[in-house]
Amino acid sequence: LAVLAGIFSAALTIFVLVIQERLTGFIHVPTDDVLSQLIYCVAGIGLREETLKLLCFLPFAFWAAKRRSRVEGLVLAGLVGLGFAWQENLGYFEEGENPYVIAIRPITANALHIADTGIIGYWLTRTLIAKGRGWENFLLAFILIVIAHGIYDAVIIVPDLQEYGPLTTIFVAVIAYKYFDPLREEMDIAAVHRRMSPLGIFIIGMVLLCNTVLISSAFREVSNVAIGAFAAAVGSCIPLSFAFISRFRDL
Repeated sequence: LAVLAGIFSAALTIFVLVIQERLTGFIHVPTDDVLSQLIYCVAGIGLREETLKLLCFLPFAFWAAKRRSRVEGLVLAGLVGLGFAWQENLGYFEEGENPYVIAIRPITANALHIADTGIIGYWLTRTLIAKGRGWENFLLAFILIVIAHGIYDAVIIVPDLQEYGPLTTIFVAVIAYKYFDPLREEMDIAAVHRRMSPLGIFIIGMVLLCNTVLISSAFREVSNVAIGAFAAAVGSCIPLSFAFISRFRDL
């Protein structure tokens, strides 16, 4: 249900985007100065997407708060982010985007949306459990995530910043740390026994994902492009894998 809510939030985003562009004229203009484009990425993309994902997470936040389960709020929020990323990736795939972009988005964009929504949802759940106390921590987390999301998009779409594009995978890994830290802490508190190895699941998932990229690219592109997309996917795994292994290798 959380993943479906995330998919729905992606549809809402398209609706709000149309309103934003047609009623306010707030659009991305590649010829604007870097600061204006950065403001658009933060206020026009990051704020819009994170607000709508949070809105769709609200029912799950109240449910987790009723159960007084911060870890469920953390995981469900991450799944809302995953649903959003899934739908967004399908849009890029249907548009016939560059195969290298399609190859790395399931790793970078998915991880970013899971971590972004997960962090915000975690602090919202904590605030609801505490009956409103600590709301400033939730607000701070929301603002910082919106800014981080905007910076990530700016590096991708602002022409003068695209030279820093290769750093996006490291940027995603840093944000992932902020999601993995409370997740690890909550898993330790819960002391769940006989659980499946998180690291094992992660490795299997990455292998399946990278090989899916290779196979799907091979059907659509010439062999050297398909292999290049596969290499890009594997390379994008490295920073995120380092973050995941450092947090979950002993669980």
